[in-house]
Amino acid sequence: MKNYLLIIQYDGSAYHGWQKQKNTANTIQEVLEHTIGNLLGEKIELHGSGRTDSGVHALGQAANFKCKAFLPSDFLQNLNEGLPPDIKVTSLSEVPIEFHSRFSAVAKQYEYYICCEDRPSVFRRKYVYHIEKKPDMEAMRQAARLFTGMHDFRSFSSEKNPEKGCSRTIYEITVTEERGEIVLSFYGNGFLYNMVRILSGVLLKVGTGELKLEEIEAALHTGEREFAKGILPACGLVLKQVFYENGNWK
Repeated sequence: MKNYLLIIQYDGSAYHGWQKQKNTANTIQEVLEHTIGNLLGEKIELHGSGRTDSGVHALGQAANFKCKAFLPSDFLQNLNEGLPPDIKVTSLSEVPIEFHSRFSAVAKQYEYYICCEDRPSVFRRKYVYHIEKKPDMEAMRQAARLFTGMHDFRSFSSEKNPEKGCSRTIYEITVTEERGEIVLSFYGNGFLYNMVRILSGVLLKVGTGELKLEEIEAALHTGEREFAKGILPACGLVLKQVFYENGNWK
């Protein structure tokens, strides 16, 4: 058996998320498994580094599969030719048999895009969350610093069972502006369900004056769930990169 790692880009607009579902075949995982299986002539199981919800995009999703078949040199080219135009495998590499794209990951980076112009670019409209007034970015940076380090993020997730472990470590959150868009970049050892979209919404509310820093500090200590309802739309979220200990697997 051989174990292979894929790095994948996809536009999630037309799909019901990454993970396979019983009631639809329209997921990224299902499309990839079907295409790879047809090329290899055997059924394969693709393991992603994590789930992305319906409408969420990826520049660097990671997934691995094991197979018996030998992969020819043109396998990656043939794979991309068989995929729809909104899914692309950017790299394919053999990894140790014990490697698992989810359990071997040491960190992830997500980005959330917010458009502050009067109207989004026609080419970017599906990939940004549009607001009418530019927020106070320095206030957002101050709020971002409250989330760095290890915290219990149960107040800032949609976990169905918040009593399970909700501690995560965020190494860095940056708030920058690029071509009329605010880019919120989150780099951490892991993220809970809807955590990045909720945190993005909290930072935005601080920037518009709807939330105060003291309210965030209180929620981090008390675990109150009032922030879990403020989920920004999926369209602005991108899984940018998954990190592994071996640099060749980035």
